[in-house]
This record gives sequence, structure tokens and C-alpha cells, in this order.
Amino acid sequence: MNEGVLVWMRLSSSIHSGPTASSVLLLTMCDITELKIEESSRVESEQRFVHALQATRDGIWDWEVQSGMVYFSPQWARLLCYQPDEVSQRVEFFYEILHPDDMPTVKNLLMIILLD
Repeated sequence: MNEGVLVWMRLSSSIHSGPTASSVLLLTMCDITELKIEESSRVESEQRFVHALQATRDGIWDWEVQSGMVYFSPQWARLLCYQPDEVSQRVEFFYEILHPDDMPTVKNLLMIILLD
């Protein structure tokens, strides 16, 4: 280990009793420096994304197909004249507000995208 280098450690401890009356304290140290660096990098990246999104005033939505859960950004809701709390975070909301004439085309396009 280099002196003066910051290292993140996870410490855990447990007490174990043996067959005799004595107990043993077990301390475990695990170097989690790489995990902390990756976490910090991810947080910075997410913050940049949020700042960019706020600056452009674009609305986004992110659909988790298997669960049907969708993240509709507050700006996405506002672009469609909804308040963010009026928007359900389910894909069914999108289909409810979709114009009926557009439904077949949208469903076909989504199927093509999902099958790719």
C-alpha cells in the first residue's frame, strides 16, 4: 500500500464463542476503493445529465418494458400540458393519451424496436 494514498475500507466485526469460555473477535477489512471511485464517477455523470436535461428543457421518458414502468420527466409532462403529479409512471398512461388514429402505427413501430 502506498503512503498518503486515500483508500476506502469496509470493516465488519463479529464475536465468536469457542467450545471454551473464551471468545474471539473477528475483524474483516475489505478494500472498496475501486467501488467508491466508480460510484463517484457515476454520480458525477448523472449530475451532468440532469444539468444538461434542465438546460435543454427537453422531456424524456424511459420505459422498462418487462415491468411496464416508465419514467416520464416532469418536463415531458409539462410539454403535454400535465402537471408532473398527474402523470402515472406506467406505460398505460402513454397509451391512454395517444390519439386513437396513431395507435396502430405506434404499436407497430414499438414492436419493431423491441424485436431488434
